[in-house]
Amino acid sequence: MDKGESKICNRRIVVRGHLQGIGFRPYTARMAKKHGVCGYIRNSWGNVEIFAQGTEEQVTAFLNDIKEPKLAFAFVEEIEELALGDLEGRIFDGFRIEESNSGEVDGPVYIPVDLPICESCAAELENTEDRRFSYPLNSCVACGPRFSIIRRLPYDRENTSMDVFEMCPECKKEYTTMGSRRHHAQTIGCKECG
Repeated sequence: MDKGESKICNRRIVVRGHLQGIGFRPYTARMAKKHGVCGYIRNSWGNVEIFAQGTEEQVTAFLNDIKEPKLAFAFVEEIEELALGDLEGRIFDGFRIEESNSGEVDGPVYIPVDLPICESCAAELENTEDRRFSYPLNSCVACGPRFSIIRRLPYDRENTSMDVFEMCPECKKEYTTMGSRRHHAQTIGCKECG
């Protein structure tokens, strides 16, 4: 973020809608990077909470991109601005996906639904050179089980039946790499770990 002469704008917001389990947090992190916005995003029950910091122009452009996310199955119902609270004086360096907040429910809660297999995962199943060739539980942020494996919100791996499967090093790398189809995919697995 350019912190030179421009005045820093801070926004703390809750985004409500069908957002968990479809790659909204990684998408938002990419949009923050695109616009030079710092801060964080985290799941909060069935919604997401964002703290965005940048110039007024950067934050406005960022929010415009997340109002209508270019993600299959995503639906933003409402974006509500919250009081800044103790974050007002904090300066962020970069944008990250933070640990989920399982605090109080405020407003409607959206439960993630199971999604049909996407074209990319289906292609991997057929590719004899792919490490997920014929792996029956193949999925990514765009497809796979959600509702059928969730125990409680927010939708994080430890709150699903996937919590007993430790990720192998290759899956962990995909899970933590921005731009990967499986960046923060809670259902990630392969023949080695799932």
